[in-house]
Amino acid sequence: MIRKDYKWPSTGRRRREARVKKFSELVLFGCCVNLITVALVELIPGGNWLYLIAFTAGVVGMTAMTAKFFRE
Repeated sequence: MIRKDYKWPSTGRRRREARVKKFSELVLFGCCVNLITVALVELIPGGNWLYLIAFTAGVVGMTAMTAKFFRE
């Protein structure tokens, strides 16, 4: 996602689809980072189960995105 040269497809439809895909990946990445950060801030002092679930969801999302990035 960051270190990779990306060439946009030639047709307008494919270009739009590629932009939507990249934007969706960026939003998912931001959500995962946000979940992990909030969970760690609240989980360490409080120990609430809801934040543990948020932390787990964030880590799973980041792991999936990282695995997909290295497969491409």
